[in-house]
Amino acid sequence: MKKIIWFISKYSQIPQNGDIGSRDFMILKELVKMGCHCFYITSSGNHLSGFDNQKKIYEVQNVSGIRVCRIRTNKYRGAKSIGRVISWIVFELRLYLLPNKYRYPKPDVIVVSSLSLLTILNGLVLKTKYKCRLIFEIRDIWPLTLIEEGGYSNKNLFILLLGWIEKSGYKKADAIVGTMPNLGEHVKNILGYEKKTFCIPMGVDVSQISPSHSISSEYKEK
Repeated sequence: MKKIIWFISKYSQIPQNGDIGSRDFMILKELVKMGCHCFYITSSGNHLSGFDNQKKIYEVQNVSGIRVCRIRTNKYRGAKSIGRVISWIVFELRLYLLPNKYRYPKPDVIVVSSLSLLTILNGLVLKTKYKCRLIFEIRDIWPLTLIEEGGYSNKNLFILLLGWIEKSGYKKADAIVGTMPNLGEHVKNILGYEKKTFCIPMGVDVSQISPSHSISSEYKEK
């Protein structure tokens, strides 16, 4: 029987306007080739890839055999802006309220990929609702990134909230996956005990990077 996989990631990109799509989308394409049914939930844009002028709150389309649901969120400018935090909340509320007519059949597995860390809360709700397995993928360690790079205090109320969400996700997920090899050490520090983690590093679909023309000798020199 074919597995049904829901993959939820606010910060992702589907192929359009010449883009080949994000890593998540490439993984789902390979899962489709293996015979899985995939439902991809993402947002209408972000500060890195830009925003689409999506009019409807929910837009569903089929791309490369993958059912894609894009949730409209507010536009914002910077990575450290309040607008970005608001977009997290808007995405989670609209994901929680996702109408049944847009949903795929009951999942066997749900993958929640951070960013945004808040999505693991919806993942835990969906895991309980559908009685399925939940995989928590970490692409950026939050709130540690805010503390180490943003200079936030570990006693900041927002940091403490994110820390509680992070710990809950690690504790209740059926599996933890990271793009970094030593994530297990961090998970152990947070939980106070060891929990097996799996490393699936950044990769690329090599069929998408085959050169269509030769590279000039001048470019090679540089």
